[in-house]
Amino acid sequence: MNYAFAGGVTVGVTQNTESLLDRICRNAKNAAKRFIEILNQPGNPL
Repeated sequence: MNYAFAGGVTVGVTQNTESLLDRICRNAKNAAKRFIEILNQPGNPL
C-alpha cells in the first residue's frame, strides 16, 4: 500500500519505520528545548 503526499512524494508503508510514539516523544523533546531556550533569553525584567 502506498500513500501519496503533497508534492508528489510516494511512501510505501513498509518504508515507514517510525512509530507514532517515537514522533510524539521527539516532538515533545523539541518543544521542551524550545521552551527552555525562550526562558533563557536575556531580556528586560518588568
